[in-house]
Amino acid sequence: WRSQAEELLDEYRAEQEFTDDDKLLVASPGASRPTKIWLLEHWVQFLEIAFANGYRQQVLIGAGRSDKKLCAKIVAELRHTVLMTAGKTSLETSIGLISLADLVVSSDSGPMHIAAGVGTPLVAIFGPTVEAFGFSPFRCRSEIAQNEGLQCRPCHPHGPRKCPRGHFKCMTEVAPEQVMVKAALLESEISAV
Repeated sequence: WRSQAEELLDEYRAEQEFTDDDKLLVASPGASRPTKIWLLEHWVQFLEIAFANGYRQQVLIGAGRSDKKLCAKIVAELRHTVLMTAGKTSLETSIGLISLADLVVSSDSGPMHIAAGVGTPLVAIFGPTVEAFGFSPFRCRSEIAQNEGLQCRPCHPHGPRKCPRGHFKCMTEVAPEQVMVKAALLESEISAV
């Protein structure tokens, strides 16, 4: 499963002429419930910030048609080139990409758990759900980006279809800069070891 991922990355790296200092970020924007998906504009802003902070190799992964559409919209808004694999590769290849990454940033979804399982440093974006439900990254280097002060969280153990209060602040108020700060915290923790 890693060999297919390595082939994809080799092609991408050759086209973009990356240096050894350019870190690999795998982003998984999709989720099974709409309320667990961070805003499109937040993903775009975060990926631009990450690019400026050395995560110049970026891969978008996802499984279904909705993930593919979301990732395509993100790619269309970016000012730099990313490798968009959503809906184009197998689960095994996605696992390989996750295992090769320097960092994974994911919604509260399956790829988050895969990153935890293969030991890739991870920032998970939580909205309507909380770590206390037991679905957070387990036994791995991870940080959770979330709106901790919001009184209506959690509103559902798995994320409702729509925000019960109609404001969706659990996701709209998680800023791209907050996610980058979490990534920098992880990076400094890893460097200190």
